[in-house]
Parts: sequence; C-alpha cells; structure tokens
Amino acid sequence: LMSDLRGFTSMSEARDAEEVVRLLNRYLARMSEIILRYDGTIDEFVGDGILAVFGVPEKRLDDAARAVACALSMQNALQELNDEIVSEGYPALEMGIGINTGTVIVGNIGSEMRAKYGIVGTVVNRTARIESNTVGGEVLIGEETYRLVRDFVTTDSPRSVMMKGLKSPLVYYAVTAIGPPHDVTLIRHAESEGGVEIHLPFHYWKVDSKNIVGEPRRGETALFKENLITAFISPPLEPMTDIKLIFDFCAEAHCFEDIYAKVMPVEEDNQKTATHHLRVTSMNQKDREVLKKWISEVS
Repeated sequence: LMSDLRGFTSMSEARDAEEVVRLLNRYLARMSEIILRYDGTIDEFVGDGILAVFGVPEKRLDDAARAVACALSMQNALQELNDEIVSEGYPALEMGIGINTGTVIVGNIGSEMRAKYGIVGTVVNRTARIESNTVGGEVLIGEETYRLVRDFVTTDSPRSVMMKGLKSPLVYYAVTAIGPPHDVTLIRHAESEGGVEIHLPFHYWKVDSKNIVGEPRRGETALFKENLITAFISPPLEPMTDIKLIFDFCAEAHCFEDIYAKVMPVEEDNQKTATHHLRVTSMNQKDREVLKKWISEVS
C-alpha cells in the first residue's frame, strides 16, 4: 500500500517549517494508527508518502482485504482530520492511495554502514505507478488485488493506461466499499451538480515524473466545481495526463500561482478541440478562496 498527499509540497513552501512538520507528524500519526490496526507493517515514510506492507513477515489469507479496508479507513480518517485542521486555519489535505499484490523480496537492505528492513520488487514499482494515477480521495487497486477481493468490494469500472517503461497497459480499479467482516465505505464529499460557468484563459504544460515538459499551450475554462475544472484544450490530452496551468491575468490585485491537475476521461467535441475534466491536485489556498468567491457570486 502506497499513499501520498496531493499539493503538500506547495503548501509547505508558504508556511513556517516547524508548523509544517507538526502538521505532517499529526497526519502520519493518524494514518499509522489505522495501518497498525489492520495489522499492516509500515516500511517507511518518504516525505508525506507512506509505504505499508500486508503479509510480511507472515502471509495471511486476508492480506489483500485488510489492505483495502485499511486504505478506505485512511481516507475516511483524513476527512475527520481535515475537519480539525481547517478550523485551525490550515487548508484541507488530499491523499491518493494505490494497492498492489504480488511477490516481493524482503530483508535487510543497505550496507554495513546503514541498513533497513525493506521490500523490493516489480510489484512495488507497479504499486507506485497505480498510486500516481490517483486523485485526492481515491483508492486504486491493481488487477491481482482485485482478483483476491472482487467478491466483497464495490468498485468503479476498470481503467487502463499505458505508462512509460511498462510492456502492457496498467489496469486498476477505484474501490468505494468493502463488505464483511470489515464493512468500510468511502465517505465522499457531496459536490454541486453541473458546476458554474466561468470562462478564464490559461496556459498549461504537461508534467512527467514531476518535470515540466514541452512548450506551453493555451486553454480556456468552461465550468468550475470545488475541485473540478471543465476546460477546452487543443489539441486534446490523453486521460490521466498531469498538467500545470496558470491563468493569464491578475484580478483584484491578486495574481494566481501555478495550479496542478490531472486530466480525467475526455469527451470529444471534434478532432481538434475537446472538453477536458481537470481534477485539481494542488492549488494555493488564496487562489482557492478567490475562485470560491467568484463561484459564489456567479451562483
């Protein structure tokens, strides 16, 4: 199981370092409690990311089910934590979780100077790929995990994406609930239907492995919801592409910072331009407040 916060790095750049560490430790403590409750082993913390293992050192028949139940519980617990920290002036945190099942090499890894008990293997790399396709609030599981839990989980339709370095498409499922004996359902925030029509020009760049690639291109927003932007982009982008966008203007003495988003499934309008659904993964809190104000005024 791999989890990662969305937009935490950009948030941390705007706050005092000690304040950021306190918030991060609070988050990691809450998540650690849940992982241990489901008998998972925390392999390591990587910044705001967590790598946990189920079935090490002893394999159990319900390892996959406990991992899925743990992930759903982690997402629900983050919403509870958000209720606390938002009232203290922090922005809400968002987390993506990926789960994969397979054979790994387990043992003391390192050198005589420094070693750690860890795991390596192809399945770990594929888990990272699965997690990289999440947006905030999602739990995605790979095919092998799905095969083991399919009789007692609720999932969306399978998705597939071809990723660099893989010989076959990566297939995964978004899980929303698991039945007995765990009985955990993902709590989702209700979003307004349809969205609010606001047309704003922007430039965007593709993001690959956290690197900005290619030349900037132009787009225009059409609809806004809380964490979803519907936009016209030409030429069309592949689903699950990560992008950085910035609005081409300043308003009310406020200039927007970079916004990061992931392209959700595309609805083709014609061969040159398409309507894209952009799920926001990182946005400056002041920018978010300005957009909320505009959405409220237009509504």
